[in-house]
Order: sequence, then structure tokens, then C-alpha cells
Amino acid sequence: MTERITEDLVRAHFKADPIFDQISLEEQKSSKERIQKLFAAASKSGSGKPGYPEFIVSFSANKRVILIVECKLSSKFHESSKGDKPALYAVDGVLHYMRSANLVDSKFDIIGIAVSGSNKDELEVTHFHSPSGSSEYTRTEDSKLLSIYSYLKIHENSEFAKELGNIHIQQKAQEYNGILHQYEIPEHERCTFISAVLVGLQDKLFRESYQNSESVTELVDALIEACKRVLKKNGITEDRRATILRQYESIRGHKITSVTLIRNKLTGIEEDNEAVLLFIEKIHEQIYPLVLFEEQGFDVLGRFYREFVRYAGSDQATGLVLTPEHITELFCDLVKLKVDDVVYDPCCGTGGFLIAALKRMTSLAGNDANRKKQIKEKQLIGSEVRADMFTYACSNMMMRGDGKSQVYNEDCFSSEHKKKVKASKPTVAMLNPPYSKANGPAEQLGFVLNALDVLEKGGRCAAIVQMSCALTTKSEVVARHKALLKKHRLEAVVSTPDQLFYPIGVNTCIMVFTAHEPHPKEYPTWFGYLKDDGFIIHKKKGRIPETWDEKRARFLAAYPAYEKAGLSVRKTVTPEDEWLAEAYLETDFTVLRREDFEAKIRAYLGYQYTSGNINVITDQIAKPGSLRLNVSQWKPFRYDKVFDIKKGYYNKKPPHSTTGIDVVPFIGATEFNNGVTSFHDMDDILLFSRNGDENPYESKSRKLFSAGCITVSNNGSVGNAFFQPMQFTCSHDVNPLYLLDREMSPELGMFLSTVIEVDRYRWGYGRKWRPKRMPASIIKLPVDSKGQPDWDFMEDFIKSLSHSGNLSRKKTALKAPVT
Repeated sequence: MTERITEDLVRAHFKADPIFDQISLEEQKSSKERIQKLFAAASKSGSGKPGYPEFIVSFSANKRVILIVECKLSSKFHESSKGDKPALYAVDGVLHYMRSANLVDSKFDIIGIAVSGSNKDELEVTHFHSPSGSSEYTRTEDSKLLSIYSYLKIHENSEFAKELGNIHIQQKAQEYNGILHQYEIPEHERCTFISAVLVGLQDKLFRESYQNSESVTELVDALIEACKRVLKKNGITEDRRATILRQYESIRGHKITSVTLIRNKLTGIEEDNEAVLLFIEKIHEQIYPLVLFEEQGFDVLGRFYREFVRYAGSDQATGLVLTPEHITELFCDLVKLKVDDVVYDPCCGTGGFLIAALKRMTSLAGNDANRKKQIKEKQLIGSEVRADMFTYACSNMMMRGDGKSQVYNEDCFSSEHKKKVKASKPTVAMLNPPYSKANGPAEQLGFVLNALDVLEKGGRCAAIVQMSCALTTKSEVVARHKALLKKHRLEAVVSTPDQLFYPIGVNTCIMVFTAHEPHPKEYPTWFGYLKDDGFIIHKKKGRIPETWDEKRARFLAAYPAYEKAGLSVRKTVTPEDEWLAEAYLETDFTVLRREDFEAKIRAYLGYQYTSGNINVITDQIAKPGSLRLNVSQWKPFRYDKVFDIKKGYYNKKPPHSTTGIDVVPFIGATEFNNGVTSFHDMDDILLFSRNGDENPYESKSRKLFSAGCITVSNNGSVGNAFFQPMQFTCSHDVNPLYLLDREMSPELGMFLSTVIEVDRYRWGYGRKWRPKRMPASIIKLPVDSKGQPDWDFMEDFIKSLSHSGNLSRKKTALKAPVT
């Protein structure tokens, strides 16, 4: 008796699954060693030889979850009375394989599926689940074949199911963007087109009939009519519908809808234009079915839409700078969002903050249906002046199960709009003001002031702004600081990762205020350091979470009251002060280990050897009874009390040439090669000025720096420190540091440069370590009995380390150059 018919039905079921691309489906064998071991002695005959079920489903994203399937042609052979005939019955067989696998490794999470019958509509299906760490199995109530997504959710893998769905969504968003790019469809057209498709597919009539359209024009007409019906059904008011539909109507003029032949950029061939139909089919078949597997309904469409827009292009291309989802969720924690709050975003873009608030508040509402309805209809307010973004925000909110939020296509600064918002008595504002040359830090803080103005007294406001909004180098920023503190209390400022908006480069921080309560002079603001949010850069997926949950829990445990070295500090600030944790955090120098100093020695010697400055590096191990670091006894010193801080020179390098005998290394803002970025003939150094002109206007002594100092980059790779053993020239992005009262030996250079680099976290492209800031910076050092830096200990400590004998001990009169 053959089970081929049943197997065909099962195979077709899995291949039609919307996330089939996330699984490996193998038949009666496995190419994976971990799975081969599970069934190495699983023959149904009991011979101890290998045996495999009809199908094995595994996941590359979670190697400990598998689905196994056993099939029989007739339901008469579905299950025996005693369960002891694995070769003849589907249930007996699948349980046999589950037991065999558990005997080998009980750490697998196994879902067993027994299927019998030869008709798709009359299949008899029984499911079993054996969770990881258990040899027991349970029978579930499901009596039909389910989706992959549903299998994982039902069988206690909800988080994995969501992760798998998100991976699928990310991959499809990137894939679809790639195809549209292939047909040279502009980014802004992609966003409007995909928004209309996601809305239109919510119309049953359109889903069932769009494939019957005889032309692109007819298909687009049907899509726009579907959007009209969906918007009306979702309660979008007539004036807002008109604005949104004007955007969707613009699709008629898009390249993808207005040509009969479309050029494929990869092949160079003009093809019949079936791109619109192709895309609607793809989203209908590969994305829309996920809606059916989500408790929150159309939220999956919103996630896909967000990912698509993220891949569509940078802010320069679309005007969109999407706040990452984990940050919009963090905002809910920072403002301590409550179920009865009224949330306002004055520049809502695609609606990220409103969606985060919607999710959090409806979760807090539990099973209270009336409260959830109130949240959706009355407790979310947004404004967006750009009609295209307003359209994206409304469609995005609608996909999240809400179409009645008070989102307006209006200027948030207009008196009429502010009056309308105030009438709703908002208690929370969350915003990401637009970043551009036209919207500098003062303008961004203007958005924050405007948002605070409409809040109720005691309301909470969180805004993510460029780091320059927290710095005081510009008078207009100080003026904004004064205006803010005059009326509102600065509760917290959080430093965020440099690559938070990757691939868009912008350094940001989050400011949290209490509205209409003037900032007291002695009130300590909480400054948090969240530069590491546990995300990593993936080549194709961008920033993806690795340890975010752990980082978030640690951060919120300190917020908003506790101080922790390297994480948070409380500080009283004025409008003239910097509003960043980096300016006030106490550096935890106890992290220093002997290995850090030895690594600095190895890197220094490695460069000296490869550059030809030394010929041999001899082996040397650390001396027995080596000196110990007792960092807790070190004392702080201002940099200007230890170092003579010099300014670098070149804005533009002189010509790159090394034809002469007298060659000078050029030190730049790099973390490699001991800071050396190039070499130059002395003649060129003498000839060219700081700006690359051939008429030098400063003396040789200003261009050249003598040996025996540490160079510290103040820009670029900020905070990297290197000992320089020979005369050099350098960029203005470098600060040369000489000791005030003694020559700097290579040993002192190794010690001090290692300690200096512990402070690198304070600095970055948005906050440079220029000579103006460096004098007041603090370094901790070992001290002698008089409380002064213990230079002898530092030298002796380095001499006790591996390979230190290779450092030059030649003492020459090394003095700071005269400026």
C-alpha cells in the first residue's frame, strides 16, 4: 500500500505556506548531522538501523525545533488500539520516532504530526508535542494540518514564531525593494504604491477579483476603488480620506503603472509591464496570509510596511527617518505610560510612536474592550504636515487595527492645530523632530518646546534629538535650553547608539521633560548612557537585536533615580552646561587589566617592526611577583595638570611623497598603525601650509612635533592614543600630549595611552575631544606618598610585562615643541 497520495497532499500543504522559505523540508532522510543522530537507530523493525519519518521540518533560526510527519493512505490505518504497530499506523509511527529521538537527545522540541487519508478535505490529523527537556509527549486538540506559524505558536514557541515571521517579513521587504529598484522605480513612488496595495488587499472584493483585470490601468483603478472602500469602512473621515486618496491617485502617474513596456536594469531588456500584478500577487500570497496567524490582526501588515519603507531608501531619498521600534517601545517606559494617558506626536511621520503607545496602552487595558475602544478613538493624537507621510501614518495606524485616531495633516505650530490638540488634554508627548540642515538643533528643540506647550501640567514629554541639541557650542541652542528650563523640568537625558539609525549617520540623545513645572536650580537631572543597546550590524538586515532585552532591563533598573558607574549619573545642570551623560559619568577605571597594557605593548611593537623601526622582537614573559594594579587607590587629575596639550596642524594633508631621505610620519584620526596614516618628505612639509597651499604661513616649529609624546585623536576614531617615538606632523584632528614636568619614556607612553583609551566612550563624531574640552577632562593615575602621579611605579609596572624589554629605554632630552 502506498502513501504517495497522502504525502503529496502534505508536501503541497507545506510548500504553499507563506513562510515556507524559512524552513527546511526533507523527506525520509536528512542531510543534517544533528537530525541524523536522532534517527540513527530508529528503524520501525527494531533492528537498530536508521529509520526516518516521511517528512522532517527543521529551522535554521532555531536548531532545536523540528516537526516530523508520518503518513498513511487510509484513515483505517491512522491509529492502532494499543499504539504498538509503528510500521502500519500513522500515530504509532510518529510516536515511535518521537520516542527514538528523545532517547538520543531530549533537548529537542519535537512536534509530531500523524496524517491519514487520500482526500484533502477528509484528512485525519493528530498532533503530539514533546517539549525540550522532556521525554513525555502530549496530544493536542488540533485535527487538521496547520500553518508553520500556527504550529510554533500552539506548541509553546510563540516567541520563535514571531521571530520567524519577522525574518520572513524583513527578507520579503528587501526582496521586493530590490525588484522595484531593478525596474528603476523611485523610492518615494515605492512607498506610496506599497501603502496602497496593503490597504487595498484588506478589501475582500479586490482580493477575489484583481487577477481578472485586463490591463494595468484597469488594475490600478480597481486598487484605488478598493482603497476608497477600506478607508470608508475603517471610519476615516471624509476630509482625511480625500487627502489620502489624492496620494493614492498619484499612482496613476507612476512609472510602474503608466508604461506598457518596462526596462529591466539587470538584463537591459524591455519587458511587458506586469510589475503591478506581480507585486500585488506577491504580497497577497506571501505577506497577507500572516494576518490570519496574528492575534493583533493587521499588525503584521504594519510591520511589513515599516520594513519596506526602511529598505526603500535613506532620509535623503524619501524624507523618512524611522525611529527604531525598540526605541519607540522604550519611550513608553521613559514616560511611564499609563492606560488613561492621551498621547501626542506633533511630527508623527509614519506613526511609530503612536503605534508603540497604542500597543502598550491596549496591553495595559487587558480585556476591557471599552477602554481599548477609547484608546483608539480618543487617546492618540498625531500631526504631520507632509501629505505623503500623513498618508503613510494613517494607513500604518489602520493596519495596526486603528483607523479612527486623531491624526491630522496639519502644521503642529499653527494656533488652530494647537487649540484642537489642547482640547483633548494630552498628558504625554513623544516625538522625533525632523533632522536636516534646515532643521538644526535650535529648530529641533523648538519642536520640543511646542509639544510641551500643549501638554497638561505635569505631562511627560520624551524626544529623540540630535546630540548637538545637548551641546552648548551654539548660542541659539543655549537660548532654547533657557526657554525649556524656564517652564519645564528636565528629568533625564539618555545617550543613544551612534549607529541607531543605520545606515543613516546621525548621533542622537533622548530628552525627557515634565511639562509646566519650572526646572529648580538644585534639581539633579538623571543622565543615562545607552550607547550599547545590544544590537549588532548585519550585512543584509541592518541592526538586529542580540542582547537588547538584557540591556534594557539593566538600564530601566537604574532609571530614573540610581547612579551606576559607566551607566548613569545624577547632575544639576544649567542652560550653559552640556546635557549628556558623557560629560558627567565617572569612568570605571577598575576595568583595567594587565592584559590591556600588554595588548598596547604588542600593538606598538608590531607596528614598529613592520615599519622597519626595529629589526627584532625578542621573547619575554612577565616577571614573577609582578607589580599589581590597585586602581581603587588611584587619584583623579585634570589633563592640564598632567599634560602640555598641543593642537594638531593640518586641515589638508601635504602631497603624499616619500622620495627624499628625510621622511616624516603623518599622524591622523585612525585606530590603526600607531596613528600613522601616511609619510611625507620634509621638503613638502616645509612647503605646504595647513590648507594645502604652496605658500606656508607658519613656521617649521608649528608643523613638526618632537618625539616623546602621546597623540590622541579628537575626531573620527576619537580617543585612540599612541606613543610617538620619533618626530612627526599631524592632522588638526589629533592632540599631541607632552608631560609637563618630565620626559615621556616609551614605558610611560604605554601606561598612559592604555589608561587614556578607557575614556573613549565619552567621545564620538557628535562630541569631539577637541583641545578646548580636553584640559578639564579627568584621568586617574597611581600616586606616591605625596599624592602626585607615581611615574616610577608606572614605568616599573610596564617593565614587568611581557615583551616590554623590546621598548627603547634610550632617554633623550624630549621637550614639547615651541608654538
